[in-house]
Amino acid sequence: MVFSAGSYPFVPPIGGLDLDNVFTIKKDPKYLEKIGKSLEGVNDVVVIGGGFIGVEMAEQNKMKGIANVTIVELLPHCLLLACEEEMAIRAEEELKSLGVNVILNASAKTVVGNGKAEAVELSTGQKVKADVVIIGIGAAAELDLAEKIGLKSDRRMGVFADRYMRTSDKDVFTCGDCATKFSFITGDLVPIRLASVACSEGAIVGSNLYKLNRQTIGAVGAFATKIGNLCIGAAGFSTKMCKDNGIDYYIGEVQAPDRHPGGLPGCTMNTKAKLIFRKSDNKIIGGHVAGGMGAADMANTISVAIQSGLTSDELAVRQVATHPLLTASPLMTQVIWAAENGVVNKNK
Repeated sequence: MVFSAGSYPFVPPIGGLDLDNVFTIKKDPKYLEKIGKSLEGVNDVVVIGGGFIGVEMAEQNKMKGIANVTIVELLPHCLLLACEEEMAIRAEEELKSLGVNVILNASAKTVVGNGKAEAVELSTGQKVKADVVIIGIGAAAELDLAEKIGLKSDRRMGVFADRYMRTSDKDVFTCGDCATKFSFITGDLVPIRLASVACSEGAIVGSNLYKLNRQTIGAVGAFATKIGNLCIGAAGFSTKMCKDNGIDYYIGEVQAPDRHPGGLPGCTMNTKAKLIFRKSDNKIIGGHVAGGMGAADMANTISVAIQSGLTSDELAVRQVATHPLLTASPLMTQVIWAAENGVVNKNK
């Protein structure tokens, strides 16, 4: 049997969630259609959560022409759990340029209203007017059935899975958001729930049903998003994650046009890549990109480099495709040149 029950939206313990026009983000087309209809003709939308879900919801609502859109984020910056701080700041600057109000270092205390949402009261005492409230904090593993049938599980992490994606019952496999994940970098359990990870796990399970021949290497955590004209990609650890895990690191970074020459149409002059290498073995363990449309592909390159265990020296001499209308100059390809600068920093 394959157990793949997925996840459900995490809902914070705040008051007023039973009011009309308060929504989570469910993977349900009819429910999402209901959200869309509720947004017609409104002026004030509050999005609780400044991760990828919340940021993307806020940006899209603003693009729909809604007058006042506000993000409420508990941490010092949006996207901080996945992105390097400077990239998170660039994301916030882009949101603000679109007219999105970003409130940081604050949590939602309660949704206020008479029958339906009218405002959100924050931990700071501030009240933000809201015709619609959208909660986009994240997802939790769906474990009800797993617990009923006796599969070993953890409420925060999911259904236990070994490297072959087998559960505590070796005749039952699991994959996707409901399954436990471990970090490719540290080996520790991590609550990463991404479609890309689920697809990889599904391929492993499908291959192992009749013969065990594939194992998961763990979750790297590769992300990409677009906010207005800014594209952001991230893979692996940030410098903060390194500090939190006691990992000594050095960085390599570069900022350059993502076309050559920079005057070509569609060029983003300040596309930046920042790579993070572990001092003990010089292997890349993280990378972050912000700039033009190539950011997601750069993040994918970084993700593969992490999974391949490339060192700064090895990544600096990798060969990549370039074209004036599509990429930076081969002399200034962001990921490669950032790795070269990492080699320089390694030897300081």
